[in-house]
Amino acid sequence: MRRKDRKIITWFAYPPIPIRSNDWAAYRDGDEEDSSRYGWGRTEQAAINDLLLLEEEEEDDGEPDEELRNDRLIHPDVYDARDDE
Repeated sequence: MRRKDRKIITWFAYPPIPIRSNDWAAYRDGDEEDSSRYGWGRTEQAAINDLLLLEEEEEDDGEPDEELRNDRLIHPDVYDARDDE
C-alpha cells in the first residue's frame, strides 16, 4: 500500500513546554517509529496540514525542505491559514 493511502493518525501531544505550536502531531499509520515523518501543529488540522506539506516536499525531490519545515514550526501563525482548507 502506498504511503499516501494509509490512514492519518493524530494525537494531542501537549508537550510540557510554554510554546503551544506543537501540541498536535499527525503521522501515517505504520510511521509511528519514524518521528521525522510527523506533522506538528497548534491544532489537529495544522498538524495534518504540516504532514501533507512534508509529503509534498518529499514527492517533489525526495527530501523534505528542513529549513522551510523549521520555519513552519517556529512561525506557525504564518502557515495556519491552511487550516481553513
